Amino acid sequence: MTKASKKRVPPDSPEIDPVDLPDGPDPRRLHEATDRLNTVLLDFEQALAQLKLGVTASITLEEDQQGWFKALSFAKSGREFKLVIRSGLEDDPDSISSTAITSTSRETRLQAVAALPGLYKKLLEEFETEIERVNQSIAEVQQLADVLRTRAGK
Repeated sequence: MTKASKKRVPPDSPEIDPVDLPDGPDPRRLHEATDRLNTVLLDFEQALAQLKLGVTASITLEEDQQGWFKALSFAKSGREFKLVIRSGLEDDPDSISSTAITSTSRETRLQAVAALPGLYKKLLEEFETEIERVNQSIAEVQQLADVLRTRAGK
């Protein structure tokens, strides 16, 4: 090896002794922790579904000035309600995608965990609002039926 091709170590750099380096991490630990996270997220999803609220709610996780958003939603998917991550441009429905929570990045799942209490509260608010809407509709139909009965009796 010539002197020009030999790497030079700056005089003030400490020498690294490979014996002093820690052993590499076991990647299985992170994989197992992520699997456990998925398990508890699915358990939470099932617990929400068992409440049979029959309403949808969303909590924004991220958004920007151009209208892009990422939200945690509890929404009907097929015949079941599921935890999903919706993202896209607010003004462009065709750009919005919906992904099962366990199929998103680990970072997104961790954001979602922090938003779960807020999502639950929002679901309860939507539930109460829906009861009010149904009761209002019942009153309107009853009132209309009473008017028709009155007119029929004349």
